Amino acid sequence: MKIVIDPEFKSLIPPPSPEEYATLEASILAEGCRDALLLWGDVLIDGHTRLEICDAHNLGYGVRKIKLPDRDAAMVWIIRNQFGRRNLTAMARAEMALKLKPLLAKEGKRHMSDGGKEGLPNSANLGVHINVREELAKEAGIGHDTINKVEHIKEVAVPAVQAMARTGKISVNMAAKVADLPPKKQEEAAAKGPDAVKAAVKALEPDDVLTDARGTPLPDSTELLAAFGPDTDRLKEMLSDLLSISKNLNVLLGPKSGEFEGVPGGLHLMASEQNLRRSLKEIRTNITISLPFALCPYCGGKNSKKCLARCQGGWMTAYQWDKVDKEIKKKWPEVKP
Repeated sequence: MKIVIDPEFKSLIPPPSPEEYATLEASILAEGCRDALLLWGDVLIDGHTRLEICDAHNLGYGVRKIKLPDRDAAMVWIIRNQFGRRNLTAMARAEMALKLKPLLAKEGKRHMSDGGKEGLPNSANLGVHINVREELAKEAGIGHDTINKVEHIKEVAVPAVQAMARTGKISVNMAAKVADLPPKKQEEAAAKGPDAVKAAVKALEPDDVLTDARGTPLPDSTELLAAFGPDTDRLKEMLSDLLSISKNLNVLLGPKSGEFEGVPGGLHLMASEQNLRRSLKEIRTNITISLPFALCPYCGGKNSKKCLARCQGGWMTAYQWDKVDKEIKKKWPEVKP
């Protein structure tokens, strides 16, 4: 039986990393090809790497056929099947989601125009969803904001930066930021590696550092960051998002009664205004008391394990600062919120 390799189908599948390829090859050489290759007719839709390895070593393999109504349905199946891979980066997942987007849109339109005709496949059986963007993010296991960032990356980032995000050497957030640099500067940074890309992004945002209420930069030591866990970039991103939300709430909860400032024309809340305003104030309070407020006066921001305050990473929240002994505060510059 001759198996057909469709270039378009194969392009939908993120290739394995050299390490993943080597691991799979060693497994097949030791135990054989345990998983059957999946075909749509004679066209391969799952198992391209397994087939390549088996052919290279003259090894046998099993095949199994899957029934799908048409070529578009086959491509939808391929992408959704790949979403099940746990080792995919956020960039790779978003790229596949973007490939799935026009297919679902096309399928949805076709079923709307052919609705009621007998013999046509049911859209529910194909898992077609009309609310494309939200469903894409959900299916891919990423946030819809990630899809937006990847669209921006694919539009303006140079191939080297895209490749670094695709392989997980830099985050999607990092790639989206460096993509705003001129192409030449992107290429120069990418050629020097992930650290150079991060430095280029930091240069774009010289004031984007965590500070306490007096504007003193929080210590950026390895020990401090270790207290937050391994994903320190994500932590800083979340804190930045919280600060942005807090600022927006300050605008919304302005002095004018009956409308939200910052909204074109104002948003008149009428009877529900008080309840909504109360809820937003509560959210703002919760955010504020969770943000870094001041360097810990007990350990001087050194994040010492012997810190009497048991601070988290060398800094305190406003709530913790209120409980600091007055004599200790005297030895520390007064904090001005």
